[in-house]
Amino acid sequence: MKMTQEHLLIEKLGSVLSLTLNRPESLNAFSPEMITGLMESLQNA
Repeated sequence: MKMTQEHLLIEKLGSVLSLTLNRPESLNAFSPEMITGLMESLQNA
């Protein structure tokens, strides 16, 4: 299963959840939206 948020790529294969930061223009610096997306993804895992 693959899901995409603007700056966060989410992929779940079996029991493995991969979260990929995707903000190359800012060297993957965290934004408030990215932190929220990470927290939601981890809670839903």
